[in-house]
Amino acid sequence: MDNGQMDHSAHGRQQMAQATPAAVQGRGVVKSIDSARRKVNISHEAIPAIGWPPMTMDFDVAQSVNLGALKPEMDIDFTMRQGGSGMYVIQTIISHGRH
Repeated sequence: MDNGQMDHSAHGRQQMAQATPAAVQGRGVVKSIDSARRKVNISHEAIPAIGWPPMTMDFDVAQSVNLGALKPEMDIDFTMRQGGSGMYVIQTIISHGRH
């Protein structure tokens, strides 16, 4: 007999999966680096995954990223995730070696 009870065991796992923001890929050119504040100014191409047009903006950068390897006018690919504040934080930067 069904007592109207439903199995909710997977519900918590679904919420956890949704709580982990997806990584978003971007491509652009480094314009400036502020190592003290762990920020990078990037002129990036459109990022369709989040509906962003091409623009130049400052990004916070995760502690795991080596800012010392970056130079102005360096072409890069980057990965970012939305942080708790709603702002995107760069998690990885890969240089194309051109600048």
